[in-house]
Amino acid sequence: MAWNKFHLFLLAFVLMMLPAKVETRALTSSINGIWDLKLSVNRMVGRDGFIRKQTRSFEWVVRFNQEGEKLTGDLVGGRGSRGEGVCADAAIEGTVAGGSISFAVTYQGNCCNQEQENFSGNLGEGGHALSGSLEPADVPKTYCTLAYADVKGTKR
Repeated sequence: MAWNKFHLFLLAFVLMMLPAKVETRALTSSINGIWDLKLSVNRMVGRDGFIRKQTRSFEWVVRFNQEGEKLTGDLVGGRGSRGEGVCADAAIEGTVAGGSISFAVTYQGNCCNQEQENFSGNLGEGGHALSGSLEPADVPKTYCTLAYADVKGTKR
């Protein structure tokens, strides 16, 4: 069989698409596990709805579980830059699609019960790092404050 331009084009197209599929599988297969997230807070919002500039940081320990594109997990613990504890009773639900990750953190129990913050970002380093932003889903209805933050995370 003689190779014509069409066959060469088809072979080049298939070879170009192959690495993208391999990279996508590598990213999505390694989300499961314990992650350390660093939140660089630049603003906070309270029940009154006023957004206040505040510079502080928090560290979260998060457990992710991924099945296909569905992401679940929980906030295991953490601490603030001023020595304060963080709401460590929260459920996580979201999605992972290729190199993108998004999830909602819904607080439970006595700390900001049913308040929600949303994360949107990207995965890097073969699925072992993430970066993005966190912001409140709404003005808090309880007596707590929610953060606007830049987030960076690494898998343990």
